[in-house]
Amino acid sequence: MSASFERPYDWSTGKLRKDLSYQAEDMLMMHDDSVLALDFSPEGDMLASGSRDGKMKVWRVCTGQCLRKFDRAHSEGVTSVCFSRDGHHVLSSSFDGTVRIHGLKSGKLLKEMRGHATYVNDARYASEGERVLSASSDGTVRVWDAKTCEPLAEVRPPQPRSTASSGADATLTRVIPFEHDPERFVVCQNGNSVHLMTTSGAVRSFTTEAASKEKALISCTVSPKESWIYALSMDGTIHCFSVADEDTKVVKVDDKNALGICHHPRKNILATFSSSGLLRVWMP
Repeated sequence: MSASFERPYDWSTGKLRKDLSYQAEDMLMMHDDSVLALDFSPEGDMLASGSRDGKMKVWRVCTGQCLRKFDRAHSEGVTSVCFSRDGHHVLSSSFDGTVRIHGLKSGKLLKEMRGHATYVNDARYASEGERVLSASSDGTVRVWDAKTCEPLAEVRPPQPRSTASSGADATLTRVIPFEHDPERFVVCQNGNSVHLMTTSGAVRSFTTEAASKEKALISCTVSPKESWIYALSMDGTIHCFSVADEDTKVVKVDDKNALGICHHPRKNILATFSSSGLLRVWMP
């Protein structure tokens, strides 16, 4: 088991934030195992991290202090973490097939959503925190009542046309609720498809010409105004899809082994990271 840690950088310079005293003194925000998920609080003052051993921690960014440890957040690896809008709760998903809500003040498990047949790869608050969306390797997105944990809907995106040529399957790797239109969300399907959906079904599907497993889509993100969907393929290509029309763009950002993509919450800035250890910042 190898230790893993998080280090804040200045995105504009690409340099380590040495103005944070704990980083200048080489004091690290550490986990005992690989970190699989990160999320900043709405105010940007806290950072939640989840690791492969099922543990979760919440940090004060300006000091590096660990505010709360959840040593048994899940029985298997934590695949996503997400702060509530008020910053009081942390939502998480896991390889153990569950979605959970943890209290930051109490340090306890508050609620659990169980029903997916296998791994849950992503979970996000929607509808101003009243609902939770979860995406799973079972090929479904589930909509939950955040208060009662009751399932409200189960949605299955259109299945890939071919699994033989593209290496596609039903696995859903990411779900992103729209802030400006709470009834809509985007889901990334392993293979060559990203779907704009509602709880009634697919509104529109965006596809790439993935010819091999190495070019399969692995993650996606949405611009702050929700006018563009950016889908990242394993070979390091960003596919840019316009929500309003048929406009598409392709940007090559990395050679191979891409792992994920995210968007600045307000500015037109993308970040991609890969297993090579590089994090790159882009202006699409």
